[in-house]
Amino acid sequence: MVSINKARVRRMNIQIVSGQTRLRGLLTLPRDPEGLILWVRDAENTRLRSRDQVLVEAFQQAGFATLLLDLLSESERKIDLSTLRLGTHVPFLAGRIQLGIEWALTNESTRHLNLGLFGTETGAAAVLVASVQRPHRIRAIVCEEGRPDLRGSILADIKVPTLFIAGDWDVATLENNQEAVKRLTVENKLVTIAGAGRLLRPSKSLDTVAQHAKNWFLEHMN
Repeated sequence: MVSINKARVRRMNIQIVSGQTRLRGLLTLPRDPEGLILWVRDAENTRLRSRDQVLVEAFQQAGFATLLLDLLSESERKIDLSTLRLGTHVPFLAGRIQLGIEWALTNESTRHLNLGLFGTETGAAAVLVASVQRPHRIRAIVCEEGRPDLRGSILADIKVPTLFIAGDWDVATLENNQEAVKRLTVENKLVTIAGAGRLLRPSKSLDTVAQHAKNWFLEHMN
């Protein structure tokens, strides 16, 4: 495993502007990165919760740059707290992920890097949809506790190797992921985490998620 000195990792707050839309993100860049993982958790705009930090550091230790992207602007987030519409609207979220992808492909610091996508829950469904537009630049997808059933019609169009991770106590999500694996025509894998439920909460489970996700990106992004 590549060992990354934290002092050599640059961290930059970025802003992606498209028309009236302004999205915030946090970009981390180790020296000579292996690739860039665009990180999509959900639409809550909480950019670096403690569980995220475990995964981000695992990716950084493997030599990857990361871009943790907010999918809603500040004003949209405030509205969505009461309506709960935008944060569960998969096509809308996929469009926002596309903005992040286009930014990464044109930014001087990241445009030369192969891309991986990481999504959780509804964000995972949006990641799958967004990947269809750029299959030749996106090398790998990881869906943690994903909801591919929210956009099941897109599964046959996925062209990017995809890893699903689900806890065996979250029966509904696990069954959705099992069905998705059957419908994909590209390389894929489902990893079941024993003794874990929604969002794979035990810390030991999170370490296991980090290991599987990191290995999938390392295998497919070189």
